[in-house]
Amino acid sequence: MSSWVIFQRKVQPGDTPDIYSDVESKIGKYQRIITYLVIFLPILIIFMTNSSNRYGWLSFVMALFILLYAYTMIQLFRRISQLKTKR
Repeated sequence: MSSWVIFQRKVQPGDTPDIYSDVESKIGKYQRIITYLVIFLPILIIFMTNSSNRYGWLSFVMALFILLYAYTMIQLFRRISQLKTKR
């Protein structure tokens, strides 16, 4: 219906249900997340430079947010690298 696809499987105790079960689809998922993060990075930087002139405390919060952003990107790249070695 309406291009929705529904999958169903029984989950064993201790098993984690995951749509992205193979290495290639997991790598694709992480690459899509990185793409979205890269698209929003210039918007974040522009907002930070415009707001830092008006509110000093906001620039500190935005700097922390950018550090968290960078940490997330690094972790995603590391995870992709780990998955590529599993192939």
